[in-house]
Amino acid sequence: MRSALLIIIFVGIHFSFMDVNPEQKAYNHIRNIKKGVVLVRLHTDDAVVEQMRKLSQQKTLKRKLAEIEKKNTEIYKALNTAYTFGEIRFFYARNSKDVREGNFEGIFLGADLTIDSSITIPQNVPIYILDVGDIYFDAISGHMEGVVVMNNEFKPLEKPFPFYVRKRSGMAIIKRTDLDIAMLLNKNFEEFYSRATSQPSH
Repeated sequence: MRSALLIIIFVGIHFSFMDVNPEQKAYNHIRNIKKGVVLVRLHTDDAVVEQMRKLSQQKTLKRKLAEIEKKNTEIYKALNTAYTFGEIRFFYARNSKDVREGNFEGIFLGADLTIDSSITIPQNVPIYILDVGDIYFDAISGHMEGVVVMNNEFKPLEKPFPFYVRKRSGMAIIKRTDLDIAMLLNKNFEEFYSRATSQPSH
C-alpha cells in the first residue's frame, strides 16, 4: 500500500513539472504584452540629486539634472518612435511602489517628461515593466546596460522570451543607440509574437 502511494505521489509530481512549459509560458507573455500595456521605468537618481542639494553642490547638481533629463528624453523619443508592438506608457522610478501596487493615477509622463494626469491605461489589462539603464541580473550576479522586460512584480522574464536587449552589441566596442535598442526590442517582440500565434494558447 505504501509503495503504491509513493508511486502515485511520484507520478503526480512528475506531471506537475511537465505542466510547466517554459516555451508556452513565454508565448503567453508575448500574447499578454500585445493586448496589455508596457510601462517604461525612467530613472532620476533621486538619492544622488538630494545629496548634492544637501551639500550645496549647485554646479554639479545642475550638470547632473541636465544629464538625467537628456538621457530620459532620448529614451522617451526612441521608444515612442520605434516601439509599435503595443501600448506603452512612461513613469519615474520613484513611482515604482505605486506601479507594483496597481496605483496608476497621476504617475504617467507626457512628452515633456512631467506628470500628465490625462494619461491613463485601460482597466484589467496585463501590465509589464520595461526597465532602462544599468540593470542588475541575479542570473549573472552583475549589471548590464540596456533594457529588460519584467512582469508586474518587477521580476525579469526568462528565456526563451526575448526579455532583454544589451546596450553593447556582439562587438564589445560598439554601443547601440537608444533608437537601435528600441527598434531591436520591437523586432524581437514582433518575431516572437509571430511564433507564438502559430502555436495553440494555454
